[in-house]
Amino acid sequence: MLDHHETVVTYAHASMMSAAGHNVHGGGGDPTAFDADLDGNKLRMLAFLDSVYGDKYSPHPSDTAGVDFAAGIRAGLRLIDELAPRLRQPAVREMARRMRATHVRILAELDSAAGAPPKH
Repeated sequence: MLDHHETVVTYAHASMMSAAGHNVHGGGGDPTAFDADLDGNKLRMLAFLDSVYGDKYSPHPSDTAGVDFAAGIRAGLRLIDELAPRLRQPAVREMARRMRATHVRILAELDSAAGAPPKH
């Protein structure tokens, strides 16, 4: 999950640095806000791994060429939905719930900024 999440963070960073991304700072679909939310989720996952398992994992993003940010967020939702029924620890289930909520909100903002109906 962390590798996928790191890929989505990479999408957010790229979007944030693009000319179009700069044009929406502070408005709907703001990649800077998405980046902050996604980084927060990543830091919580890393802290959990370290505190519970002593694991100092370093996530590795996949190649992001040719895939857009919304597609990465949708893929994250599918992954969360697929894994959620198997999560046993309450803290991990809560992290997954928060991540899912963040992904749903980001998709809604992206769809709203694009003038499209939500697709999730």
